[in-house]
Parts: sequence; C-alpha cells; structure tokens
Amino acid sequence: MLKFFIITVLSTSAFQIGVSGEDPHLCRKEVVVKYTETIPKSIDEYGSFSIYFSNLGIPAGNQTVTKTKMEVQEVCCPGYGKSADGQCVPSPTTEATSDTKAVDSSTLPQPNQKEPSDASRHSNQPTKNSHKPLIVGIVFGIVVLIIVIASVITWQIRKRRNVSNYEVEVKFNSEMQTALL
Repeated sequence: MLKFFIITVLSTSAFQIGVSGEDPHLCRKEVVVKYTETIPKSIDEYGSFSIYFSNLGIPAGNQTVTKTKMEVQEVCCPGYGKSADGQCVPSPTTEATSDTKAVDSSTLPQPNQKEPSDASRHSNQPTKNSHKPLIVGIVFGIVVLIIVIASVITWQIRKRRNVSNYEVEVKFNSEMQTALL
C-alpha cells in the first residue's frame, strides 16, 4: 500500500509540473527555418579522376547545403509581449482616453472589412487546448498500471512457491519418518 501511495504522489507531482509550465497567452505560429547541413559529396563529381580516388580510398569530401523546413514556434499572442522572465504579459497601450464610455471606432466591424479566415485565426489562438497534460497523465497512468500488475504477479508467484516448497518439505519429512521406522 505504501508503494502505491508513493507512486501516486510522484506521478501526480510530475503531472502538475508538466501542467504548470503552460502560458495561456502563447500562440503557435508556423515559420520557415533555414539550417545548414554537411553531407558527403559524390565522388562522381570529379569526373575521370573519380576512378583513381575510389581506388586509392580518397574521400570525396563534404559539402555544406542550406535547407529549409517548417517549424511550429510558440510566440506571444497579439497584444502581449515578452517580459524579462520570459512570460507573456499584456502590452501597454499608448492611447489614453479620458472618457471611459467612449467607443473606439477601430474596434467596430466595418461593412467592407472581411473577417479573418479560419486558417489565420487558428494560428493566433492561444494554446489553451494543449494535449501535453493529457499525454503526461496517460503515460503515468500506464506506468502505474504496469507496476501494479507486476506487483500482483510477483506476489502470486511467491505464494505458489511457498505452497510448493511446503509440500516438498512435508513429503521429505514423511519419507524420512518411514525410513527411520
């Protein structure tokens, strides 16, 4: 029971650590990332010398290639900026209004303005529906289940061994008694 309690406490604390690191004002944005990679050159690039290079075991050398890939990065949502500690905080507004009931006309929808498409709206949504806590919880649940099943199986094996050892001991004792008589 103590083992089960310890495992439960550890898995719960690890789950909380995984959940607490999320910032609700982070948005996911796909960006193009350029990176360089060093790949071996083909020896055939040296033309007629390639036969001699391959016979002598001379390597063709390396070539640096620039590649691009799409990567999802988490950035602060619009209206938020990075603070000194790396958290997303609301950006200070530069407009000061003296009347609290004044309505800013730029926030009202204009009839000729189009609503942003679902794709652009999707990329700026906060990551509130992150699957990280769910995945961490499932993994720890599976680990706890495996440990519990292994403990039960081990307990049953030990129980069977103790019963079988007792039977062997009883048979041995009865044979010894008959031999002595």
